[in-house]
Amino acid sequence: MYDVVLLTLGSERDAPGAGCGSGGACCGGGAATTDDREERCETPRVPVLACADALTARGARVETVTARSDAEIDQVLARLDGPSRPDGLTWPDADTKTRLVVAVAGDAQLRAVLRRMVRRYAPPPRSPPSRLAGRTVPDLPP
Repeated sequence: MYDVVLLTLGSERDAPGAGCGSGGACCGGGAATTDDREERCETPRVPVLACADALTARGARVETVTARSDAEIDQVLARLDGPSRPDGLTWPDADTKTRLVVAVAGDAQLRAVLRRMVRRYAPPPRSPPSRLAGRTVPDLPP
């Protein structure tokens, strides 16, 4: 059995009390009163809920998280971290039984999650030790 964190994205405009504000992207669109929109924006989109139901039916324990900022995406990714490596980098824990499933409405949302993963798990760029003082990286040969 696996624990699954089902990550979906919303905008800060979709936050509770703010109404949908995104043309209905968080709650399926359509005309609704302000009260209806605020209530529905608390709940992820129907496809996300269907995904959660399918995973649960297969025996997974599912937690659905709606991230509305880079900081919230980072908080979800931090849950998957393993112990620090000798080089000081964090890396996802290979022994964990927790899996991340990303449910997004478009390519831009997926890119936002991947961008945060690269920032978290890739080493920062470094200048090669052979670089002369006063030279910049673009000055270096390919």
